[in-house]
Amino acid sequence: MNYLTYKGKQWPLRVSYYALKQYQAETGKGIEAIDEEFSNLEILLHYGLVAGAKAEGTEMDLKREDMEFFLDECLSDFNEILLNSFEKNISGKNTSKKK
Repeated sequence: MNYLTYKGKQWPLRVSYYALKQYQAETGKGIEAIDEEFSNLEILLHYGLVAGAKAEGTEMDLKREDMEFFLDECLSDFNEILLNSFEKNISGKNTSKKK
């Protein structure tokens, strides 16, 4: 489980199957296209926070419109979590060390 800090509170975040499925259903695009439209980060963050709260048995009481302000506070941390969550980074370059 990853955590992001927003307004002094730690929020659980899971970039999970649920989050990716909901992101794809809403945008019509796969995760590899996340860098095509910057506001797509808000969508993935929202579903990742919902998944994190569900995994911990807590409520995610932030509104969807709070996501841009959430990202204002922790954009670099969220990007790092995203990059570490996938074998390929969002630009499509393979970061795996497989031979």
